[in-house]
Amino acid sequence: MKTECAFCSSEVVGRAIETGRVSFVLLSSPRLARGHLLVIPKRHVQTFAELTPDEITEMTAFLAIYQKKVGEKIAAGTEIRQNYRPDKKDTRTHLSHFHFNLIPRSTGDEFEAGDSQRRLLYQDLSEVEKKEIINLLG
Repeated sequence: MKTECAFCSSEVVGRAIETGRVSFVLLSSPRLARGHLLVIPKRHVQTFAELTPDEITEMTAFLAIYQKKVGEKIAAGTEIRQNYRPDKKDTRTHLSHFHFNLIPRSTGDEFEAGDSQRRLLYQDLSEVEKKEIINLLG
């Protein structure tokens, strides 16, 4: 039996803090930080590439509006994140319905340790890799 996508449910859409014509803004639950928001298209799509120009425009406008509000009222800044992982099954913390996470961030927050670990993963881009990727994507 197929279950309905949580982001497509009327209960979730009804919890929106702002609704546009093609997308909405929702407080994330579960959340990663106080004020963690989701910007979600109303239409069920899995990837950014599937969004229409109207969806991209409205969602980008919501990101800009709420990034400013969060920066003024909740935290020093924000992290905007989107993860598309077709290899992961839907869970309480991962859905295949495309969305942006807007996560409040401040110096010394609970993500600092993760940031330092992530910095260890960064490597300089070699000319060989640069040419290879450009050829693959070109």
